Amino acid sequence: MRLLVCHGAKLQAFPAAPGRVPFRSDPTKERVSTVSILDKITGRAKKAAGDVAGDPSLRSEGRKEERKGEEKEKLADAQEQVEDKARDVADLERRT
Repeated sequence: MRLLVCHGAKLQAFPAAPGRVPFRSDPTKERVSTVSILDKITGRAKKAAGDVAGDPSLRSEGRKEERKGEEKEKLADAQEQVEDKARDVADLERRT
């Protein structure tokens, strides 16, 4: 397996380390991360708008949305930890 690295205008190939899989970005994780960031940003905006307008229900809605984004982020982190452990177990199984 070869690892492709871009240096300016040219692309160079390097052999991957034995037993290691080159990093591949998972689009699902990127989507979850983007959605959680958007939830947090819109939540903060609604909180600020609620403060400026003196609207406690809008501020509360913003707080809820911000927390939703934080919880999505925690969930994504936990799922990543589970996947890492599963890979570790699979590696150990292959070695024994």
